[in-house]
Amino acid sequence: VSLMLLTLSYVIIAGNEQPKHNNAITTDELAKDLKSSDWGKKRSALNLLLQRTDEQSTRNALMQELRAEYERGEQWWRRNGEEVKKGRTPGEQLEGWGESLNSILEAVAAFPDADAPSVLVPFCLYSKKARDRVVSSGEPIIGDVLGCLEKSNNQDSLCGVAMVVKEMASKQNISASNKARLRKVLGSRLSSEVGFERVYFIRALALVGDQTSAQLLETVAAQDAYTVKNPQTTKISYPVREEANKAIEEIREREK
Repeated sequence: VSLMLLTLSYVIIAGNEQPKHNNAITTDELAKDLKSSDWGKKRSALNLLLQRTDEQSTRNALMQELRAEYERGEQWWRRNGEEVKKGRTPGEQLEGWGESLNSILEAVAAFPDADAPSVLVPFCLYSKKARDRVVSSGEPIIGDVLGCLEKSNNQDSLCGVAMVVKEMASKQNISASNKARLRKVLGSRLSSEVGFERVYFIRALALVGDQTSAQLLETVAAQDAYTVKNPQTTKISYPVREEANKAIEEIREREK
């Protein structure tokens, strides 16, 4: 009998020490865990939150996490951007979610919330669903796009936003006044020290540029020094110059 009572007492105590059932964990608790520096805890919280996206508090938590991730990325690029531009890989790697981040992006892209597109803007290179949601937002999102182009240090964010401009312009989703604003910012970004960034900016400028843009691109087409060497043939190509020439031709054909 004593042994049975001892065993029963152990079962009761052990049962009381069991972690909460998933359904017993509040959304606020999960939102708090999502901010943890423990990536395992963050992922566990995310997996549960993704099952509750019908709740406004869940959607707010996931969108806030994207804002925090954007700031983490910007801080990383401010610390390491110069090393990357020199072709070196910093020892410190960009803290990211990988597949988990993509899960958040795809979830937020489907949210009905009016502010969802603005938090997706810096991540458009990573997720086509995120990019499609931003592009489909049309004119109201241009302010966020311009803000990212003007202020971001993150190469991935800048290239993704340039893709958005190109896709929006191809769908005629940009007014003449906003095209003028975009031309100015994209033109200033052609002085970027990163060759592949310039390729993305030129592709966007090809869709929103005017004759003044074409004149600017003539200098790029003649002087840009970015080269890529084919490892098989050892042939040297000039991707930025090539894109600039294509853009000039496209702009002048459209401006006839």
